[in-house]
Amino acid sequence: MIDGITLNTIPSFDGIFLGEKSMICEVIVDIKNNQVNRSFDYLIPKHFDDFLEVGQRVKVPFGKRSLLGFVINIKEESNYDKSKLKSISDILDITPLISKEFIELANFMTKYYFTFYINCLEVMIPSALKVRYKKNIKVLNFDLLSDELKILFNNKKEIPFNTKMEASLKEIKKALIQKSIVVEDVISDKGNKKTISMISLNDLSIPIKSKKGQELVDYLEEIGEDVPKLELQKDMGYSSSVINTLINNNVLTLYDKEVYRKVGINKTYVDKAVTLNEEQKTTFSEINNNLNIYKEFLIHGITGSGKTEIYLRLIEEALNKGKESIMLVPEISLTPQMVERVKARFNENVAILHSGLSIGEKYDEWRRINRGEAKIVVGARSAIFAPFKKLGLIIIDEEHESSYIQETNPKYDAYTIAAKRAKYHNCPLVLGSATPNVTTYYKALNGHIKLLELTKRANQKDMPKTNIIDMREELKKGNKSIFSKDLEKSLSKTLQNKQQAILFLNRRGYSSFVMCRECGHTIKCPHCDVSLTYHQSNNKLKCHYCNYQTDNVSSCPNCQSSYIRFVGGGTQRIEDETQKLF
Repeated sequence: MIDGITLNTIPSFDGIFLGEKSMICEVIVDIKNNQVNRSFDYLIPKHFDDFLEVGQRVKVPFGKRSLLGFVINIKEESNYDKSKLKSISDILDITPLISKEFIELANFMTKYYFTFYINCLEVMIPSALKVRYKKNIKVLNFDLLSDELKILFNNKKEIPFNTKMEASLKEIKKALIQKSIVVEDVISDKGNKKTISMISLNDLSIPIKSKKGQELVDYLEEIGEDVPKLELQKDMGYSSSVINTLINNNVLTLYDKEVYRKVGINKTYVDKAVTLNEEQKTTFSEINNNLNIYKEFLIHGITGSGKTEIYLRLIEEALNKGKESIMLVPEISLTPQMVERVKARFNENVAILHSGLSIGEKYDEWRRINRGEAKIVVGARSAIFAPFKKLGLIIIDEEHESSYIQETNPKYDAYTIAAKRAKYHNCPLVLGSATPNVTTYYKALNGHIKLLELTKRANQKDMPKTNIIDMREELKKGNKSIFSKDLEKSLSKTLQNKQQAILFLNRRGYSSFVMCRECGHTIKCPHCDVSLTYHQSNNKLKCHYCNYQTDNVSSCPNCQSSYIRFVGGGTQRIEDETQKLF
């Protein structure tokens, strides 16, 4: 129940219903409002009976408007008076965009995260499909078409689809199942598909007057396949006038062929054979022996312990079993090297999904996944919604990262969604981290998640030495600098050896807070009640939560004392003192 409104539960999905009675579909309409955050019943017109399926998008009358909606169920009866129900006005998709699994998942997300149902459904499809677009039906095999469809196509390879083809909808559905036709989206806006112009033979009985034209036709007949127009012009030397004349005379046909945009085409990484150490072998075997059941694992491995190689081998095992895999990594870890390492192992089986891709690239990758052309997805948070139907493995690398939580609507965390999908597909969920989330580690220590430890580096090298310095002892020795003497010596030695150093500090500004030494008062943000940080560059006090800022103080606003002290160090102070020392 959300704000007093009970969502319709998701009943069993029995596919398409047939029969004399008017069928009813439950639709989630595209309105972000608590009062309509539920499904609405609509009648299905008779000519859509054999065509409409759960997961398709439809247009429906809603008040005085016409709205888009998702069909989440088809049933025979309604709790409302059938005579008062409105009918759906149109179907936007020939095949379902949303699977049964995702409809159930959206229903869960709506209740669990107190968010809008429509937002949850929309996050599962690429943004390219949210803009205006048309659909074309393309013939793959004319011989398999029914007489009715042959008349409809009228010897054309491709025709626009619309639901006004009421008499042919049933035949179109059959042809789609037979794979004698295919549906292609013609998307306007930035998600438009990339195409190349292709030339094919059309009618060899038409006489050809030019010698060059006959030569071109003979060449196409000899190779027996369609050729890109650009290839005929640039590589074969045929002029556009020769090609266009043959097209105008119906000897040749010009059409557009869709090609995918290349994502991650750098081929510099070479996949090398790696021998697992004993810890890696034990970890791999433990998970591999449970590839057919839902179970959660935490690989707690130090940096460089070889977690990625274990992931790749598990993905390979899932692939050999005919299963698909999702590997989530933080956005910052989606470097070209990481992507190419996976691609070098699995080649064209890999699809990439992250925010750096254009709308068109994301759309291409989504369709490759949806069509079963890619079996492995590597991506950031939203890749958890990859439309796989035979999911066999989910991996979340660096599972402690906060970037796995989406802060905007619909709010969700990738781990919870991954766990739901893993349960649905009865497959393992593997979490990996050198510094696990405290909640995850607690679950692992208490047996709710299987804990697997990797304590050694895969290349047998020692861990870098770390020295922890107690700055209180430094102060007792008279060192008032924010640098310890050991750090100062190490930096000097590094510079003398003409090497480089990086200093990390997770505090912005010059000083952490400003305090009165007379009364102990600290200057705080009036909105957030946290100490303001001093920024020396503009002599301002700033709140890093709400961005409130004010001028620096020279006297205490509480007791008017002039004994003001700047406490703690930030990156500005580190920079200032580094310049003074070196």
